[in-house]
Amino acid sequence: MFTDTIQNNLEILTSFGPKIDITDAKDNIFEKFTDNVKEVFSLLNSDQEKTESESKNLTLNKNESMTLNDILINLQKNLISTETLIQIRNKLMSGYQELMNVQI
Repeated sequence: MFTDTIQNNLEILTSFGPKIDITDAKDNIFEKFTDNVKEVFSLLNSDQEKTESESKNLTLNKNESMTLNDILINLQKNLISTETLIQIRNKLMSGYQELMNVQI
């Protein structure tokens, strides 16, 4: 279960490359990239909302099939996903800064 989520996150994050065809116009590349980023953020957001609702249901004893361990695992998955996105953002910013420092 945990490894499946990590594998799915890695597949989503590594899918940026094949979806962006550099032969397209600049605007089209930008649109594809932003669409992919939005998709990743929406998936992360839905996972976090699901975990939050599960923890509320556990607190209120509404969901007897969920255990505290399941919720802690889901929280850890969300943490890993968030940290991965932060690292990607840092790499993008580093690449942007390098491009800005290139002398023509």
